[in-house]
Amino acid sequence: MTFKFECPHCTQHLEADRSECGQQAPCPTCGKLFLIPRQSSFQPKSRPTNTSERPLPQPQSDTPLKVRLDRIKIAREQIRLFKQSQKAEEKGPRGENREQRRLRRQHEIEQTRFQRQGEIEQEKRREQTEKDAYKRALFPPPEECGTCAEEAFTLQQLSPNEKSATYTCDYCKRSYIVRRFRPKTARQPIPRRVLDEVRRRDGGACARCGNQERLEYDHIIPVKLGGANTSRNLQLLCERCNRQKSASPPGSF
Repeated sequence: MTFKFECPHCTQHLEADRSECGQQAPCPTCGKLFLIPRQSSFQPKSRPTNTSERPLPQPQSDTPLKVRLDRIKIAREQIRLFKQSQKAEEKGPRGENREQRRLRRQHEIEQTRFQRQGEIEQEKRREQTEKDAYKRALFPPPEECGTCAEEAFTLQQLSPNEKSATYTCDYCKRSYIVRRFRPKTARQPIPRRVLDEVRRRDGGACARCGNQERLEYDHIIPVKLGGANTSRNLQLLCERCNRQKSASPPGSF
């Protein structure tokens, strides 16, 4: 009875009889001596288990096989028609030669460029409209023309320092210079401790005529000329003296 084993030197598959176990014999391949083992050392190669080779489980469906096959054919036909239409769009109309294809592509490129130019022009017009609206907010046009009493004006230009703008009447072409619109800021209130200090310093009477009725707090240097709300810049004046002083600079009253 024979059994299989491997050569310990060259791993060649050999066969020997059971009666020759434990004896010394040369390998017919490499020629080296070895002892014949008492049991088989040959292990057959196991079949690789690849999950991709295993049969996939068939989905269980109540639909007949013929109906499923028809649906598969319809889906394949739709895919084929879709790919065919895509290729037709890339190649162009049937019967188109090389020159016609070149002209068609050139026309498509020019059409795309013109479309892009139109978008750029539209963006520029939008930016210009926003700039005109901003300028009109800073420099509001006159209410009406002094010559023709019209209310339609066109903004011509801004001054180099952007402090004034020139408007032109659309009918009589008269020009108007408009200064920059600056909203009036609210005047800061005078602190109560400063008012008490000024009244105590002036003795509760007008600093000019000494009248003690209808007194008002007056800025020696007007606020519009940079005067501050301090006790050194405030004085008590009666209503008549304060109206006479108005907003004149110091020294002129």
